[in-house]
Amino acid sequence: MGDSPTKIKIIIIEDDQFQLRLLSSQFEMLGYQDVTAFDDGPTALEYMSGRKLDWTVMVLNLDMLVQGQANFLKKLKEDNFTGGLLLISNTGERRVQPTADRKSPFNLNIIGHLKKPVQQGKLQKSLTKFSLRKENVAGSSTQQRYTVERLVQAIEAGELRNVYQP
Repeated sequence: MGDSPTKIKIIIIEDDQFQLRLLSSQFEMLGYQDVTAFDDGPTALEYMSGRKLDWTVMVLNLDMLVQGQANFLKKLKEDNFTGGLLLISNTGERRVQPTADRKSPFNLNIIGHLKKPVQQGKLQKSLTKFSLRKENVAGSSTQQRYTVERLVQAIEAGELRNVYQP
């Protein structure tokens, strides 16, 4: 569980060609096969437009979006991006935190923020976290629902019991 690299699509948005190749290589070593890389945001947005991206993780270099961070995140929200957003930056969490704080107005699923160069172990941890969340959401939609009448019947018949955890 949480270990399904073939199910997850990866979109990398990174303007540094070395970092782009490094990230692509790391994903390949981790077993992710569906990796698409872009060196600019507008091209990535165009590619994503109209696609179903539920099981997609976008790795986004915030340093290349200095002026347009809010606009880019707003566009993701407008396009109903439901995948995970993994933020990376040369300056680390302090640089990323203000954008992560903007999560609420845009309601995006920010799964982490990592300092470049990205360590493979931390990358895998973020992807596993995303996968587990997605599996839990998918599993919760298949839970059985009961009507009020059925609950009353179960209570009267003594079919329900409370279980308490310490």
